[in-house]
Amino acid sequence: MAKSDPAPELPETDPETGSTTSPETVPETGPETGKAYQVLARRFRPTSFEHVVGQEQVMGSLASCLDQDRLPHAFLFTGSRGVGKTTSARILARAVNCEQGASSHPCGTCEACLSILDGSASDVFELDAASNNSVDDVRALREQAGYAPLRLRRKVFILDEVHMFSKAAFNALLKILEEPPAHVLFILATTELHKVPDTVRSRCQVLPFRRIGEEDIAGRLAQIAEAEGITIDPEILQEISASCMGGMRDAETALERVLPLAEGLDIEAYRRLEGRLGLSQAAELVEACLNSDSQSALLYAAKAVETGVDERECMGEVLGLLRQVFLLQIDGKDTVLVEAAGEFRARLQALAELGDPVRIDAMMQLLILARDRIRHIDDRRILLELTLVRLSRVGEVVSLGELHAGRAAPAAAAPPRSAPTTPAARPWEKSSAPAATPTPAATPAAPAADPAPVSDDPLARCIESLRADKGLLATLLGRAQVRWQGSDLLELSFPALKGIQRKLIEKPDTLALLEQRLRGETGSKIQVQLLIDGTPLGAAPAGGDAQKDASGPAEQQADSGGKDVGGKDVGGKDVGGKDVGGKDVGGKDVGGKEVGGKTPQDDELPELGKQAQDLFRARLFDKEGEAPSAQ
Repeated sequence: MAKSDPAPELPETDPETGSTTSPETVPETGPETGKAYQVLARRFRPTSFEHVVGQEQVMGSLASCLDQDRLPHAFLFTGSRGVGKTTSARILARAVNCEQGASSHPCGTCEACLSILDGSASDVFELDAASNNSVDDVRALREQAGYAPLRLRRKVFILDEVHMFSKAAFNALLKILEEPPAHVLFILATTELHKVPDTVRSRCQVLPFRRIGEEDIAGRLAQIAEAEGITIDPEILQEISASCMGGMRDAETALERVLPLAEGLDIEAYRRLEGRLGLSQAAELVEACLNSDSQSALLYAAKAVETGVDERECMGEVLGLLRQVFLLQIDGKDTVLVEAAGEFRARLQALAELGDPVRIDAMMQLLILARDRIRHIDDRRILLELTLVRLSRVGEVVSLGELHAGRAAPAAAAPPRSAPTTPAARPWEKSSAPAATPTPAATPAAPAADPAPVSDDPLARCIESLRADKGLLATLLGRAQVRWQGSDLLELSFPALKGIQRKLIEKPDTLALLEQRLRGETGSKIQVQLLIDGTPLGAAPAGGDAQKDASGPAEQQADSGGKDVGGKDVGGKDVGGKDVGGKDVGGKDVGGKEVGGKTPQDDELPELGKQAQDLFRARLFDKEGEAPSAQ
């Protein structure tokens, strides 16, 4: 941003006579002269458009209107506090009523100018809308506007904080604001333009007053200090101008606190006096947080408490510095949005390069939330320390966007599931055995897309092959304790099993199926011994004997859960001519087939029965009264 021209020589106003003097002839005030002391903001109030600091565009617009005799009947000045709205309104009142003629350069010496300066002019009305906001106040104003001015050329109504008017008051003002008498000039001022109705704004010429730049404020403060005959450290002036948020009145008030102690006052003493740590230490804190230094963040909080800094203001100072860093990141190092210059701007640029905008944004959000919450907490130090530590650990937090995009740091890989221990000499490990395709162990597996590695254990491969069609059996085998006895005998020990799980393991078909799958995996015959709760199961009968034993009464009793099948109850249902699962078995229909009291064959089942059989992977009734099939 281009540096503005230095402010012109500062005139001053005599508090009693209203006459202006140059800085070289500043009248002495104080107990020696018997005059009442006036604060700097009043004594050094600008008296002409040229002396208003930081509002060149607005002042140029007003001067053009006066010089070209194109002055509107109503103005609306808007802007933050302390930027010159009311001061400009008073200068405009003098400019239109100067006895030398309406001009952008009022003389300041005529009776009209002097009466406006000292506040005794009867035709200039200043109304505080914050305390005179009723419709009756506006009616009184309208009545006064109807009369001709007594001594001046025009009546001027300055309505300060006009946004505080009630709705009825605004409505009462509309008519006279739109068509006032020729001798009336309205000047409205507000800090909250959005609260002024559009119907009022459309009847006025709106002039926005911007915040005053830090360099302009520092220059004006230096002029005031020089006029007061006091030498003050330029760093203190810079600190004041940076902390007043673009308001000249705030800066002048802060300067007035310093003037009595200015001799020998350095920047550190000023910060202790003001209860601030300063932007330099705030920059050190931000750098520490970007480097994830939580210890430095806690030391900063301790120093803030020791110095007596308000915790909320402390976080606000850090937030303001982060804003400047954020603007440098987004708009570039040559941005005009950041008013800092010189060495401090270079330091801000270094911080902008140290962090990324996403992290700075997260840090600002933390501070905004903390500043809001600290209002409701008694022990503010806890929240300050917690917030600063969180600022230093923002880089460790994974955002939802990173989780969704898969950019989060991968979790520690879970250790592979250990396969059952096998002896060194196994039939499938000999060179004569069929060669299996080697597993590419050296090839790194992709995070999610690659298939699971193939196990070297034949039992594990056998269990995986059973999962597709015998899910329950595969689950039970996976829970078994494995022990190899030599190279051709495998013991599988199960805990105490009950119900269908026990029946499934006791089935001879289960043992035969398991040995068959192991033979296919290893290429050699392996005998399997099954144990339930430490008790070995008997060897499975072979051939037709197995069919006879399986169809015997004892096996039928076991398969029916200990109930009699010949006309007795099975699982609470009557089989001997009664209903089983809602179907009549004793010579009746089961699934739409006449079975004559026998269990239906698989090929006799209807399509719905076959679908149910495939769905549950178990047969409710097995062939020729056999036990339930393996799952």
